[in-house]
Amino acid sequence: MAPADVAAKFTAYRELFRTKVRDNDPALADQEPADRMVHWWRRTWPGHARPGYPPVALVVTEAGPLALANRQERVAELSAEAWGGRWCTVHRDDNDDGWREYDEAVPVVATTLELLAEYGPLGPVWWRFGRLGRHSLIEALENPNNRAACDLRQAAREDEQQRVHQELMDSLVCIDCGDIPEEESTWEYGPDGRQVEWTRRPGGRCRPCHQDREERLEREAEEQLEAARTANAALRPCWTCRGSIGGKAGSELELREKAGPDRLECPQCAADRETEELGLLVLPAPTRREQVAALVSAPDDPWWEDRVLHAKLYPARGRRV
Repeated sequence: MAPADVAAKFTAYRELFRTKVRDNDPALADQEPADRMVHWWRRTWPGHARPGYPPVALVVTEAGPLALANRQERVAELSAEAWGGRWCTVHRDDNDDGWREYDEAVPVVATTLELLAEYGPLGPVWWRFGRLGRHSLIEALENPNNRAACDLRQAAREDEQQRVHQELMDSLVCIDCGDIPEEESTWEYGPDGRQVEWTRRPGGRCRPCHQDREERLEREAEEQLEAARTANAALRPCWTCRGSIGGKAGSELELREKAGPDRLECPQCAADRETEELGLLVLPAPTRREQVAALVSAPDDPWWEDRVLHAKLYPARGRRV
């Protein structure tokens, strides 16, 4: 028989299996006529327990192995509508996977006469249309890519997603308290009442520990600033503005640590000098009278040592002061 004629038989089988007749079982006498309609083949063979239509077996022979394989594949291709089943899917954001329903499909298994003679009908000789490889008869009749197979794939995907998610969450463990988050990001309210997103990072902290650390660092910065202000207030003033050597309190350039011993100007005056390109600050050299007085008693001049040092470093006449 030509492959097209064989394929047409499977389509005819499906139409035959769809035929329904009245079930005359006395136990169903009280039901509505429509409810008593059953597929004729189920009434004829009531012991059939498999879901879906009865399977059909195809045996080919009288040709070489390659020709027989091609013939089976050609029949399968031409009759796909009869045995392929109905594609179903559940809409998901992460994939478009689905499964096939075989309630109105004719299962077709195929083999060669040579394989049957060698292994028998219960051996691994059957190719189920729509599956790969050859199987025993029971295995071949299992519906390929059905709902159970789809559920297994979905479960595997969910397990993998959970594993990846858990690995990510484990990497976001708080370095202070050891808390492991359940979600990557949570919403928190900022100081001004607006809602802001808080995202944890690997090697970072949870929101409470982050807030505690920020508050602690802020307190430490304030304490450090107050200590610097106290220390700088006790030092000599700025040469240019005569204010604190640490700068104006609360200004952007205020020093947050104790000024060095060689500092002559506050940060603002030093910045202004650089902006106006005034050059290096050179203090006026001590006069002869100041030098003589310094031999008797320590000068009452907080810049005295720097003036003496500058006189040695910059002895040229007419130097810019």
